[in-house]
Amino acid sequence: MVKDKKSKVVAQIPGTRKARLFVQDLFDTPRNPSRFETFECQLLESGRPNVDISILQVKGNYKSPHWIKLEGKKFLKDDAVDVVGYPGDYPDSYVRQMMHGGVVDHEDVESVNRLFPKCQLIASHGLVASGGNQPRYHVSTVIGMSGSPVILKGKVVGGASR
Repeated sequence: MVKDKKSKVVAQIPGTRKARLFVQDLFDTPRNPSRFETFECQLLESGRPNVDISILQVKGNYKSPHWIKLEGKKFLKDDAVDVVGYPGDYPDSYVRQMMHGGVVDHEDVESVNRLFPKCQLIASHGLVASGGNQPRYHVSTVIGMSGSPVILKGKVVGGASR
C-alpha cells in the first residue's frame, strides 16, 4: 500500500530472475547501484483506509508486453479464486514464525518451500469464505504475494492482502 501521492514508488521489472525480499533494496544509492532493473511509478488512487490496493501509473516509457484488464465484481461465498504471485526470497525463519505459532519442523518448512518456490511465479487456489466488496478467502500465500491479482472466472477482480 502506498501512503500518499508524495511517496516515491519504485517497481521491479516483471520477470526479473531474482525478486527482492526487502523493498529498500530497490532504492540503492548511486554509490551502490541496484543490480535489478526498476522503474518509477506515481500513485493515482488508493483504496485506503478499507481496501489494500493502490493504482499506479508508470513514469517514463516502460510498457509491459502483457497486462490483465481489471473487472469490478462482488465475490460470493464459495466462489473459486486464484492468487497469482511472485514470492520473494523469504527466509525459512519467516515460514517458522507464520506456521502454527512457530511450532514446525524442517519437513514443514521444506513443504512450504516446495509449494511456494522462492522468486518464481506461482498460482494458489481456494474458496471465498465470505463475499461482498471486502471478501475473505482461504488461499495459501507467502511473503511477497501481497498485492497479487485475485482471479475469479478468468478475470482479475481484486488484490491479495496478508
